[in-house]
Amino acid sequence: MIKGLILRRGEPFYSAFGKLFENLPQLSTEYNWLISHPQCYPQTPDFAKILEGSYAWLTGKQLTEMLRQEDFQWIWGVLSAFPTTISPEAVLRFPLPDGENGAAYWNNPIAFLHPLAEVEFGAFDSSCTVFLGKSAPLMEEISRLYPLAEDLEEYNRSEENSGY
Repeated sequence: MIKGLILRRGEPFYSAFGKLFENLPQLSTEYNWLISHPQCYPQTPDFAKILEGSYAWLTGKQLTEMLRQEDFQWIWGVLSAFPTTISPEAVLRFPLPDGENGAAYWNNPIAFLHPLAEVEFGAFDSSCTVFLGKSAPLMEEISRLYPLAEDLEEYNRSEENSGY
């Protein structure tokens, strides 16, 4: 079962992921990451180059180190996590997740944008962040880090759902 959260209030700005990777070491050690359609503006030239294309593939350790050095804001983008046993070739057989067409987040039952993902974070126009995960303990830890995050399925049932 997939658990989803939406963070849309209570932060100075949205979709900076350094706090997650700093506090949840399993994101670094258990997963490789596909970053698709990133729109972000890191000041570090090497990071900007990595994220200038339609996608980037990083190990959890690489992504964690990048965010440790510079916790920049993501305007748009989807960060999809895969067990380290899944190859980039297997992941890239499917279309790249696209947050701007992320209807799977805004309709119940919620779903990952990439069918092989086990965790996904979506940045939506700097106005909210979506967190999805198969691991209930991981999602509980994210809830503790972001106490104002709301259950995504409940949000989807509410009148406030704008579908970003």
